Amino acid sequence: MPDDEMLDGFFEAARQQQPQIPEEVVARILADADREQAHHLKGVVTPVRSTRNFFGDVMAALGGWPSLAGLAAATLAG
Repeated sequence: MPDDEMLDGFFEAARQQQPQIPEEVVARILADADREQAHHLKGVVTPVRSTRNFFGDVMAALGGWPSLAGLAAATLAG
C-alpha cells in the first residue's frame, strides 16, 4: 500500500533524528529536580521501629483482614 510505505518512510526519518534539547531547558529541569528533592527530604524522619508483632506484619503483607478471611475460606473449601 502506498500510504503504509509513505508512513514507514516518515517513521524511519523520525528515528534517525536525535532531538536537541537546549542547555537552558536541561538546566531548568535539573534545578526543578533539585528543588523537589530538597522539599521531599525536609519531611523525612528517622524510621521508627514497628510496634506490630510478626502476625500483624504477615497480615499486613497479605492485605489485612479481608484478604486473610478470603484465604481462610479458600483453605477450608480446598
